[in-house]
Amino acid sequence: MAADQTHAPKNSTTAVTFGRRAARNSALLAVGDFLALGLGFITTLLVTDRLGQEYGTFVGAQRFASMFLVVAEFGLVPLMIRSIAARREEMHEVTGTVFAVQIPLCTAFVLTVLIAAYSTQYLPDHRFALYAFIAIHVLSVFAATQSALFEGLERMGRSSALKVARSLAAFLAVLTALAVKGHLTAFVLAYLAAQIFQLLTGWFLIRTLPERIRPAVCWERVLPMLRAAGAYVAVGLAYTGLRSLDVVLLTRLAPTEEVAHYGAALNFLDVTLMLPFLVQRALLPIFSQQNNTAPDTETRGALCDTLQIFSAVLLPGAVGLALLSKGAVGLYRSGAFEAAVPVLSVLSFSMVFMGIASACATYLTGIGRLGGLLRAYGVAFPVLIGMNFWLIPKSGAQGAAVAAVAAQAALAVTLLITVMLQGMQLPWRAFLRHAFATLGMGGLVWPLRNAVLPISVAVGALSYSALLFLISSPDNLERRLLRAAIERWWHKR
Repeated sequence: MAADQTHAPKNSTTAVTFGRRAARNSALLAVGDFLALGLGFITTLLVTDRLGQEYGTFVGAQRFASMFLVVAEFGLVPLMIRSIAARREEMHEVTGTVFAVQIPLCTAFVLTVLIAAYSTQYLPDHRFALYAFIAIHVLSVFAATQSALFEGLERMGRSSALKVARSLAAFLAVLTALAVKGHLTAFVLAYLAAQIFQLLTGWFLIRTLPERIRPAVCWERVLPMLRAAGAYVAVGLAYTGLRSLDVVLLTRLAPTEEVAHYGAALNFLDVTLMLPFLVQRALLPIFSQQNNTAPDTETRGALCDTLQIFSAVLLPGAVGLALLSKGAVGLYRSGAFEAAVPVLSVLSFSMVFMGIASACATYLTGIGRLGGLLRAYGVAFPVLIGMNFWLIPKSGAQGAAVAAVAAQAALAVTLLITVMLQGMQLPWRAFLRHAFATLGMGGLVWPLRNAVLPISVAVGALSYSALLFLISSPDNLERRLLRAAIERWWHKR
């Protein structure tokens, strides 16, 4: 596989520079992520449209199981990547030990989900869906470990192929379920089959590695490995809880159709949040270089630029999605999700806060300030839980959307205060420029909100870019990035 050849020998005088190699690795990962995301979004639209109100049960079971997934993951994947990248000769012991440790961790995950489900009487009439998603998540843990091995060896082509394989298998399995007019069980089994296919693909790709992996368990590594992952487990638990608890509470406090409407709206956020997740993976190694030391000007500058880029992209994206929510929900051809329009209009604003929070969280994780990150989650969780119990009985899915946005806002604001206390200067003027440009864009898109969706999106994107360009000075980051993009495009021509 040509895309695999990203690792240069350490002693080679013709090796590419670290920066170019990192950029190429990131590009390969990004290609795989975008292909997998595109296929996954189409698959999700098909599943949601076909299941209708049953999609509430589908997403309820999925989110409940994923809320406890950190018990199985235990922060071992990033540790594995760093260990293999640092000491290639130890890849056999690291790989074998991680796989061995994951067996009891996955067992603990299964027991945790089952105990939580039976003690709370969660989805008592749809336990098969819950069991299936437990199995899917267990298999996904081992698939993530396979991907970590490839990334540690800088075989990014294989890591990307693994993600695309699962998305393609899920797409084909869902088409099969549609062809036989299947219902909830058929689609859950389609996702299970896709996860099994991904795992088998991973084993094949490992067996064909030039490095010839020979897994060996080193029990002396287990306790240090688990101790090192402890703090990351707490952060992971808080992260998955904040992302899943709204669906779980909505499932318990509202009818299934409300959960279906909420899930139909959530599907669009998974696509729009691709940028923060990609940048997060790219920035963690940079921020980690300052671990346990005072962050330098370059590190703070990276965070400042990231916040500025997120604001420039996610703020107009959130407003545009809110204005065009009717057209977006119209992509569900069955017409069964019109009630998801106001839910999406509210929920779209969480994009901005989630982007800000992801950048600050990555920064604090990299410099070793996990305590500040956990305190921020300690502020957000009471907001999420309290507002959900207050609003869901009154407003159903719309109430859950308001609670989710409020919780993400609380998290983002708390994290911004935390990084400011670390000496960070925020780009307030840039935030104001983005707000003014977004306001102008909204004025132009509002009359077109019922027009053909691609036209409205194009008008919004062009008007926002033009307005931002006009009110920015030549030295502003936005202009510099736009100028660089135009120059690259022109040279390619």
